[in-house]
Parts: sequence; C-alpha cells; structure tokens
Amino acid sequence: VLSPGEKPSEEKTVTIAGLAYNNSYLEGCAASYSRKNPGTLVKYEKMSNDVEADRTRILAEIANGGGPDMLWVSTEDMHLLQEKGALCNLEGLIAPESLAEIFDGIIASGTVNGELVGLVTDAYPLAMFTANSTWSESGWSVLDVLEIMKNKRDLKGLICDGSGNSYPGTSVLYYLVCYDMTQSPFIDFEKGESGFDSKEFVQLLKLTEVYTKKEYPGGIVSVQEGDFLMKSTYMFAIDDFCREMREMGDQCHLVGMPSENKYIGNWNCSNFLVVNKNSLYKKEIAGYLEELLSLRNQRQVNQNTIRRDVLEESMLLPDWDSRPHYKTGPGTYLILAAKPDGTPYFDEYLDFLENCGPTPFRVEAISDIIMQEAELFFNGVQDAAKTADNIDSRVQLYLDEQK
Repeated sequence: VLSPGEKPSEEKTVTIAGLAYNNSYLEGCAASYSRKNPGTLVKYEKMSNDVEADRTRILAEIANGGGPDMLWVSTEDMHLLQEKGALCNLEGLIAPESLAEIFDGIIASGTVNGELVGLVTDAYPLAMFTANSTWSESGWSVLDVLEIMKNKRDLKGLICDGSGNSYPGTSVLYYLVCYDMTQSPFIDFEKGESGFDSKEFVQLLKLTEVYTKKEYPGGIVSVQEGDFLMKSTYMFAIDDFCREMREMGDQCHLVGMPSENKYIGNWNCSNFLVVNKNSLYKKEIAGYLEELLSLRNQRQVNQNTIRRDVLEESMLLPDWDSRPHYKTGPGTYLILAAKPDGTPYFDEYLDFLENCGPTPFRVEAISDIIMQEAELFFNGVQDAAKTADNIDSRVQLYLDEQK
C-alpha cells in the first residue's frame, strides 16, 4: 500500500473494450479495483459512434498480437475470437470457490469448444408454461411440439404472453426453429447439411399458419385449459417466478423452449466479458475478475446475480411477517407470492435455475433467411413447400460458404 502522495514506480493500464452496449457494472468494478490497487488502472473504453469500424480495428489488432486486454462482446464475437484462438481460458483466472457458486448453465453459456472463455455479469432465464394435460414432461423437442400440434384437436393457439396477446406466425416459428438452432432437427452443423426441405418442416409451417391465422385471445386461463400450447415468460427476478408459479397453479408446469436438449428453461445471456490471450496483465485481470464476482458487488446486482449464494442468503422467512421476503438491500425487502398453503417457492426457484440450460447459440444469418422466407409464406406470397425449398437451398448455400 502506497503512502499518501506517493506515486507508483510504474502504473499499469489494463483496458476493457466495450464492443457491446455500455456496461456500467464493468465500469464501476474497474473503478473500485483501481482504487484498491494503486499502480494498476483498469480502464473501460466506450466505443465511438462508428462501432463497426472500432470492432474491425480491434479484431485486426488482436490478430496482429495486440489489442485490448479484455473485451465486452456479443455471443457471435466471442465464438469468432475463440475459433481464432485469441481468448484465454477463464478457469485459470477465476478462483475455484467463485466458479463453484456460478450456476452451471451460465458457465456453459460462456463455454466454447470445451473452454470457459466468456463471463456475464448478470443473467435471467427464459421459460414457458404449459398445461399438464397438454404435455407432462419438463422439456420437449420441436418434433414433440409438432406432434401436439397435429394431434391436439381442441388447440386454438400456440404461444401467448401473460397479457393475453397471441404470437404471430413468424414469432412462433422463430421460437420453434431459430431459438436453439444448434439443436434443430432441420440442420446438421457438424456435417454442414440443411434439412429444411423435410416433410416435418413443411408440416410445421402449415400448422403454425393454421393456429396463428385467427387471433384467438390467449392468457393464463387459455393455457391452463389447454386452448393455447404455451405461455412465454422471462423470469427477470425471483418475484416474477413466485408470482407466475402462483398464477399458473397446479394445472401447469414450467417447460423449456423446444429443443433436443429438453431443458426446463434457458439462461438469457447475450454479451460476455472475454480476455485477450495477448494480454501481459493476467495477474491483474484475475484480480479484476474477482472484483466482478465478489459477494459485495454481486449483492448490488441483486436478483440477477450469477452467484447462487447471493440468492440463497437473500431469501428470508422473517420473524416479523409470515410471508416470504427477498432482501434487496440494507433494510429493504420484496414481499413474494407464496404457495396456497403459505410456504415459499424458494426451493423450486433454485431448482429451476440449477436446471436451466445455457443460452442457445443462434446463427443470425440463418435466422434471417428463415424469417425472410417465412414472412412471404405467412403473407400468402408462396406456399409451404416453396418456402421450405427456398429456406433449404439458401441455408445450404450459407453452410457451403462456411466450409
């Protein structure tokens, strides 16, 4: 520790390039780490108005052995940099006891080719509710959903939200086909083969049109009674989870987005902090990552913390009130919805988070192709077979170009 007024012999500057949205949490932790460690300045650098030019410049610098020490990037850029061998394995920089507190699905979201290369600062999951009478399991595949659409004759709609709004055909197709593309039955990335011209995909297009052509009112009751296939829900926080569980009742259960993995839900992580392999300041970066993951700072993230222990310590059954509470700060609490018998949903919430899968990796170029052609179909410009053939040939061309 330096004496007041004493200057460090050599100040180190560790840079973070913000190539995604401005992350005030990263910025705040940079300032707090720098205050605690005289001689080391962690500097968060916001990009200019020309983000694409900044991105191109920085990626070129990294390719030439330079570049910023850390980067805040999109999922696609994380994958791109890892494919180029430009990123550090974070397991060598994060203390094992900190890693052990991060939910498995969040770790998996930042793992590329078997290495943990990306870290999020906060997260929340996405899931669906369906009626027990519609589907009894906690996960389902796209082909499972297709079978329900073919055989459930009393079905009136597919996906709705809590306000009763039904999703249009393009949005339904996006969730069924584009959301978890690496697990799609219609494309094989390992072989580089498209299968969108299949009979099943044509059926999916046709049935999606049938059930979204008329805007039947959705909502909680429509899902409970099996009129709608599922209700979407972003579990932004524990109070959302408790309220939704109470509202949906025993007639419904949580189920993940349709995927071959059949998760109960998926973490929603779109940007990651990654570490440049070229950096000379690995020790300082390790210290900064511990600052990010510290109990003190993750308590400030509060309900969207990625640490299990922060959630656990904040769930309370206080002696001054019979209702479950969640501590949001010193002396401040949220009152949570309870089960009909008055007991909390604490165990169910933690179990849900423990079993959420990673954020699916989507190839935006392929999603764009599917959505462009699907829009023509739902607007009556082309039939289902033509749409499937167009998607298949365009996706196959894209896959061939990537080889």
